[in-house]
Amino acid sequence: MTLSGYQMLKAAMSTALGSGGEFLSESKATEFIGLIRERTFVRQLFPSFRMRASKVTIPKITSGTTLYYTPPGQTPTPSGVGTDQITFESKKLMGYVYWDAEISEDSIIDVAQLLKKDLAQAAAEAEELAAMQGDPEHTATKDDPKKATENNWFERDPRLMCNGVVKLSKSEDAVDPVNLSGSALSPADILMGKFNLGKYGRNNNNLVYLVNSYTAMKMILWEELLTIDKYGPNATIVTGEVGKIMNISVVDTPWMSYGESVLTLKGNGAIGDRRKIKFASEYIPRSDQYAIYPSERIDFKIPRVDALCNIYGLSKPPS
Repeated sequence: MTLSGYQMLKAAMSTALGSGGEFLSESKATEFIGLIRERTFVRQLFPSFRMRASKVTIPKITSGTTLYYTPPGQTPTPSGVGTDQITFESKKLMGYVYWDAEISEDSIIDVAQLLKKDLAQAAAEAEELAAMQGDPEHTATKDDPKKATENNWFERDPRLMCNGVVKLSKSEDAVDPVNLSGSALSPADILMGKFNLGKYGRNNNNLVYLVNSYTAMKMILWEELLTIDKYGPNATIVTGEVGKIMNISVVDTPWMSYGESVLTLKGNGAIGDRRKIKFASEYIPRSDQYAIYPSERIDFKIPRVDALCNIYGLSKPPS
């Protein structure tokens, strides 16, 4: 049975007020993760797993076995397997929401349901922002988010939790980028990115092109773009997807800066969930308010940086 927003909030507040309420149970947390999944392509394109500790190391294969011709009666040529490790370390994303008791008492709408949707949207935006633009080394000394700039972030900006797709696509480990030098994007530029991906670019069905909203809007006008209304009834569509170009899924993300885009493999990202969404809650008698504290502990990693192609220098909106 699906829990209503009111029931979920009521359950989160059902224990002794002084103790801060109960945390969301595993089943309810899974439901809330489902709400987040509906609002961001990150949890739709990239797999997630449950972290059993705050720090988890997972092996990965960097180079596979090679088979050689072996004449009759001869011993085979040895071939090693290259391996490496990916380390996930959970980071906390947390919020604080409060409202006057009168709002719940006097409202003709379900305040809890509105809160549930708002919290899901906030969590989805934080996860997508970090996954796209994350950079733990960025300057972040502002003590108020309203004072933050693109050059100096808020000291608790979600982008500080991990290295995101854009930053890693510009690293030495990524494949050669494609620079458009301010010109309009064309299908040929995407094909060049596909070529630069090498073996990872062989199957267009396995690729996803992450683009900024302005470029996505321009691409919708392309004759070559298969828009989602032409996919057919059984197609799987992720949030933000605008169509396919040469069977490559094109996904619009508002967290990609104008002039930027990245071509990569579907699934070339992983989310570690150490703590799924939990709510701590309390009633504040002195102000006659309710407060709720949503939090999650996660990490985001790119398993194959060498499967990232930065396509940049795209034309930007007129100033």
